[in-house]
Amino acid sequence: MCDHFKWDKKNAARQDAHKWFRIALTKVFNGKYGTNVENLASWQSLCSRLGVDPIPSEIKQCRGVRP
Repeated sequence: MCDHFKWDKKNAARQDAHKWFRIALTKVFNGKYGTNVENLASWQSLCSRLGVDPIPSEIKQCRGVRP
């Protein structure tokens, strides 16, 4: 988008678009994986999406996984 609209880094429209993109991305992520950092099922779903095999059975293990 930046190239298309010829926005430089200090352009207010670029900064606004970036802000709204971050908000949208966060909402999509939270909708898919939830917001409860203590929810094992959410962590396991994220591990699955990242291709972790085998999927850990504990949150601590899920948090420490490096795909």
